[in-house]
Amino acid sequence: MTINDETLRILTDLQVTLADVVDTETRSLVRAWARAWDQIAAEWEATVAEVLALQADGQIVTAATA
Repeated sequence: MTINDETLRILTDLQVTLADVVDTETRSLVRAWARAWDQIAAEWEATVAEVLALQADGQIVTAATA
């Protein structure tokens, strides 16, 4: 296949289509991440506060205790 104007047009169309798909999926992923974070934010903050309190009391914090 030779590279001609038609080949370059097809390539450009494919690049535009791919960019649109990637942008759409990126936005969907960011929205899903934000929703997930909203659901766990309070529990995460409580866990971090608990770990910090244990450390302040001189206790060794492990994955099992956190």
